[in-house]
Amino acid sequence: MDEEEILDNWNYQLSNHLIVNNIILVLYMVIGLFGNVLVIFIYIFKLKKKDDRYFIPVLATMDLVACSVGSAYALALNLLPAKFTSDIICKVLWYFSQATTISSGLLLVVIAVQRYLKVCKPLLTLTLRWKRIAIFLCFITSSIFSIPTLFFYGELQFPHPINSSVIGSRCGQIGRTDDLFRSSVITYTILEFLAAIAGCISFTVLYALIGKQIYKKFIIFRRTTTLRRRPLGKNNKPISTSTTDDGKNRASVDSIDIDIVSSVNNSQESIVDDNQPSQRKKRRSLDVLQENVSALKQHFHTHRYTYMFMAITLFFMITFTPRITLMVTESVDHNFWRNLVDQPKTIAVCLFFYRFYIFNHIINPFIYGFFDTTFKYEVKKLFCMTINARARDSEF
Repeated sequence: MDEEEILDNWNYQLSNHLIVNNIILVLYMVIGLFGNVLVIFIYIFKLKKKDDRYFIPVLATMDLVACSVGSAYALALNLLPAKFTSDIICKVLWYFSQATTISSGLLLVVIAVQRYLKVCKPLLTLTLRWKRIAIFLCFITSSIFSIPTLFFYGELQFPHPINSSVIGSRCGQIGRTDDLFRSSVITYTILEFLAAIAGCISFTVLYALIGKQIYKKFIIFRRTTTLRRRPLGKNNKPISTSTTDDGKNRASVDSIDIDIVSSVNNSQESIVDDNQPSQRKKRRSLDVLQENVSALKQHFHTHRYTYMFMAITLFFMITFTPRITLMVTESVDHNFWRNLVDQPKTIAVCLFFYRFYIFNHIINPFIYGFFDTTFKYEVKKLFCMTINARARDSEF
């Protein structure tokens, strides 16, 4: 058996251990393409242009590109684990994969700032001009920050574990051992890691402040709703109103607190009163439960876009963490992947987590459908129209 046949068999054996990964990547690609194209179409052509939805088509476009490039690139590496011989294609694919992921992360930071201003500082808003500038800066920053990958990644050669004369090649971090190159790779990876930490801190701080403000508004809304439904008595003061930052009326805090204390006292007295019919107590409990459920529904509807972007950001952080961890590992130990050549199952597990960030780009359309009821309605209407059109065509 000559060296070429040995190399082919070796490549075939390695790729066989990645069949499950390949199936997952194909699912990533199909679901990501279909879902994000659907999001872009509906949000641009079917829904009204609202401030809350402005960044969704842009984010969906980034997800579409990231999912397509990332899945196709990873699939090529899995099918050619020992025969990837194009250095230029490797560099280009790695660059675009890196740039699209970073741009998505930066856009999520911009969205978090927009949600913070909308909820906590309603007098300060991102104008259309600043939104466009922010999107442009996301693209430019991610494009510039990803340039070092053109020098750090490329075709990497490694020997056969048994026959050292057979040399395989794959796309990955270049295995140069000179001090300047290794220090540059480690420095870049550390910067990327610090940027990821800074992004996570920004998300946490901004959404914590948003959550605190939303909770305050929810408490005020629930108290106001309860007071409006209870008739005024001699011990109850009329509800005075004031205007919040977002221009909505609410009951004054002083009168609310007084009424809450009196309502608590009244509820305690009603519990102690043994002469009160049990049916009346149950009805009152049901009324309180219905009020709370109604308040929760109204609260969720009012802040659904904020919760939606919170969920998207959370998934981004969860799915990107394994990738950045493995990137730091392979930068510190440049023989990390080479040491796993004879452990195909371990490689398959590592590659799954290395590409797990793609899951973030395919889950977002489902998050839009869960939180944005109008988007979900348009999706159902679109599919019903398609099914009805096919049914009419079949009749003829």
